[in-house]
Order: sequence, then C-alpha cells, then structure tokens
Amino acid sequence: MMTEEQKLFFCELNHIKNQLRDIAEQWRGYNNISLAEMLEQKADALDELGSHITSGGERRDIADYKIFLDGARIFMYRSIIDFENFERKTQG
Repeated sequence: MMTEEQKLFFCELNHIKNQLRDIAEQWRGYNNISLAEMLEQKADALDELGSHITSGGERRDIADYKIFLDGARIFMYRSIIDFENFERKTQG
C-alpha cells in the first residue's frame, strides 16, 4: 500500500511525463522531430524511474527521488515556455 507522499509523487511524475509527451507531439506538428524525440526520451526516463521504484529496485525513501522530479519539472516548464515562444514568433 502506498503512502500519501508516494501517491502524490506518482501523480506528479505522471503529470510531468504526460506534459512532456504532449509538448513532443506539438513539436512533431512543426516537424521538429529531434526535439520531439528528446522530449519523449525524457518522458521514457520518467517511466523507467516509476517502474524502478514500484518494482522495489532500490529500497529508498520516496523523498530521495524528489530531486529527479524537481529536475523533470523544471525541464517541463522550460519546454512549455520554449514552445509557446516559438508559436508566438511563427504566428506573428
């Protein structure tokens, strides 16, 4: 059974992962395949982290993994801002 902290962690992990995949799809719409693939790789890495934690890979407190989530969150926000800036420039 998961603690409340673990539930919140996985909720945020899934949110960030889904956002990265959404942004990747938007970049694909502009034929920026390399950037889309990089974003998808980041999302896949979050998938792997989630699988690693739930499989009992390393017995660590969930707080030990929050630094990875913090980095992913920052990357997600930067990616959103970059895409929004790009869209504003291309749409005039």
